[in-house]
Amino acid sequence: MKPAISLLILVLSSLLPSTLLAQQPPEIRYHSVPDFLKLPPDLFFGEVAGVAVNSKGHIFVFSRGNTTGPAYAAAGAQLLEFAPDGSFIREIGHNLYAWSYAHSVKIDRQDNIWVADKGSDMIIKFTPDGRVAMVFGRKQEASDEGTGPLKHAHPPLPPVDGLFRQVTDMAWDAAGNTYISDGYINSRIAKVDKDGNWLMSWGEPGSGPGQFNVPHSIALDAAVQTLKDEGSIDFALLFCEPHHAPFYQQRGWKPFEGEILAEQANGRARFITIAPYVHDLRRAPRHGTIDLCGLPW
Repeated sequence: MKPAISLLILVLSSLLPSTLLAQQPPEIRYHSVPDFLKLPPDLFFGEVAGVAVNSKGHIFVFSRGNTTGPAYAAAGAQLLEFAPDGSFIREIGHNLYAWSYAHSVKIDRQDNIWVADKGSDMIIKFTPDGRVAMVFGRKQEASDEGTGPLKHAHPPLPPVDGLFRQVTDMAWDAAGNTYISDGYINSRIAKVDKDGNWLMSWGEPGSGPGQFNVPHSIALDAAVQTLKDEGSIDFALLFCEPHHAPFYQQRGWKPFEGEILAEQANGRARFITIAPYVHDLRRAPRHGTIDLCGLPW
């Protein structure tokens, strides 16, 4: 199944002045620091699935390193915390029952640490001090007959409230409700309240109205208002697949009809893979050139 793609980029007014619409706009600059994060000798990142930063500047890395088990279906998930200077602080949830295949990590407004594990079909909420506070979903029992990788059945199996099939991500609204993208198989969005009570879900596999083609990550409209309140961001730039365009256009995103330049292996190149859309936070261009060279692609 082809995953849905959406990429959101926030553009700072200090970086993109009124010359944005010129054919030679300023580049968005960055500073590369090789080996910034310092690992202990017995730990390895492996494949990093997610990175998040809390209000203190601490960096949380959810990776598929230090795997244990057989060659197929080995457990590959570890959550590591680093100080703002890159020094290692601790591993959170060492050998946690929910660890199977790392997918995403996020930090909420209270600095709680949330992770989505695609392999165990579970969402875990940790307190800032690293204690498990909430668990959503349930891992398959190792002793159950027929336990194994989930199948992409046709027609799809009906989803079960409170359970997930290859869950991918989570986000929150101002009331503290959690929205969970139940991605690869159920292809739906679930909503639970601040106390962890299941409220509802919507969506199903497909590319039509009310359907999702693997919701791989999730963000809320409230984020746009937060960015407007921040005041230094001119506009947001989004890349999405064509069948998702009506969803975003209904929420104020408008097509960008100019040229997007991105940094590629062979230098600067036009990005034409999927259509760009902009959201007007202060002043969003609809034409011209946007130069994104320097950002990791």
